[in-house]
Amino acid sequence: MREEISIDPKVLKDEKIAKEALSILLKTKEELDDFMENLEILSNQDLVKNIKESERAKERGETKVYTIEELKEELEITEEDLKEVENVELE
Repeated sequence: MREEISIDPKVLKDEKIAKEALSILLKTKEELDDFMENLEILSNQDLVKNIKESERAKERGETKVYTIEELKEELEITEEDLKEVENVELE
């Protein structure tokens, strides 16, 4: 359900109030985006299961920490591969 909010335009003529309102709206949007991302992750049971198993493996010391360069080398990723990925449009 979408709720509409009305704002008296005279209020937003005050620059300080307008900036504060914009700041609040942007923060709210970021929080909503984070919430939606978390909801999407939590609704995927396979992903949640994999995350939990990864956390347990980390606690058992069965994981290795890589730098970006080490990971690229381990996975044999070249700069050209990365450029190709940058040009791919995601849905």
